[in-house]
Amino acid sequence: QQYQIDAVNSICDLFRGQEFMSGEFIAELAGERRLIGEIGHSNGMRLSLQQLETNLHAVQEENSLAPTDVFTDGRLRDFTVEMETGTGKTYVYVRTIFELNQRYGLTKFIIVVPSVAIREGVLKSFHSMKSHFGTLYDNAPLDVFIYDSSNMTPVGNFATASSIQVMIINIGA
Repeated sequence: QQYQIDAVNSICDLFRGQEFMSGEFIAELAGERRLIGEIGHSNGMRLSLQQLETNLHAVQEENSLAPTDVFTDGRLRDFTVEMETGTGKTYVYVRTIFELNQRYGLTKFIIVVPSVAIREGVLKSFHSMKSHFGTLYDNAPLDVFIYDSSNMTPVGNFATASSIQVMIINIGA
């Protein structure tokens, strides 16, 4: 639906100006950037607080919303997407994952859900929409798993893999 695509674009537009992430860990030493090595892949925010706030206000204006300046721990970093029940929130955030990867190279995503039942439904949604998103995003590799404290192997893979990684976790876990 067009309103779902509009929601995906609004989310992604929050990060206008974000440089494409190659994923390797980079360190700065004496003003010189150096590749640390293939020990893992990360997401990194390279937008200034001012640019992020400018982007937020532009997205809010485009969607006829009043501008806000809500900070968490002195940083502008918490955003919500609010949609009515049954309008396709799961589709929107799954497509947003692919878009953020395509536009900015982001690869690490954690989905926090309120219950085990919803957690299982989200996992099922990823599997049922796989071919749809494969067609839209040239079969971009994606690994999705449910967090289980008794098996930390997938968490290690989450940290080190260069492909899109999605961890689904319920609040109780």
